[in-house]
Amino acid sequence: MAAAAPYRTFLGQRVWPATILKLYFPFFISGSMAFFLFSFAHTKMMDSPSAKWENIV
Repeated sequence: MAAAAPYRTFLGQRVWPATILKLYFPFFISGSMAFFLFSFAHTKMMDSPSAKWENIV
């Protein structure tokens, strides 16, 4: 009989004892910052007073 692994496994992969938020919080923060900064930049560029490309078609 095979000895049990000294760590927990899930589907043959090692399981690290950490929560999802603890692992991925830098990605949540940077993703939300990128979303809001791009949204802010888009709004500022679309509200241009010159309206250079308004009637391009």
